[in-house]
Amino acid sequence: MLRLLVELKRDRRIEGRATLFDVAPPDRPVVIGGPWPCLGRAAQELANAAGNPERLAVRKSGDTPTGRYAPARLVDLPEGHRLGPCWLPLSAAADGDAVEAIGANGRRGLGINAGRPRRDGKLIPTEGCVRVDPETILDIERLALGRPIETVITQTD
Repeated sequence: MLRLLVELKRDRRIEGRATLFDVAPPDRPVVIGGPWPCLGRAAQELANAAGNPERLAVRKSGDTPTGRYAPARLVDLPEGHRLGPCWLPLSAAADGDAVEAIGANGRRGLGINAGRPRRDGKLIPTEGCVRVDPETILDIERLALGRPIETVITQTD
């Protein structure tokens, strides 16, 4: 099985990192990709429009909720899509803030996606997803070889 560990900063303006592991056997995970830069920050204007100006992760259009997400496969997107060539949906939460966000508060459309960076190369905030650059999502797709990926999102100082 594969696991994508996404380590986000408490200050979500600062990029975190994502690392892909092969966790078979589970007692000796092996890094097979990364770490890659990532961002788990919601765009302020979208959070404001959703009535969540604090960008609370458990509410709509908040920062990316931490927790463990059930394994999922990457989904290809049409050429030129604003989210990049493919994305990894995060729809079933197993623990953490993700359970409240998806279960109790009905957040939908969470995932790991790409998209063009700003002119300075920095990643652009999303509607609450984890943003990586287009090359990173293609690296993950190439390394996954169609296998499901369990995603674990943590927050560090």
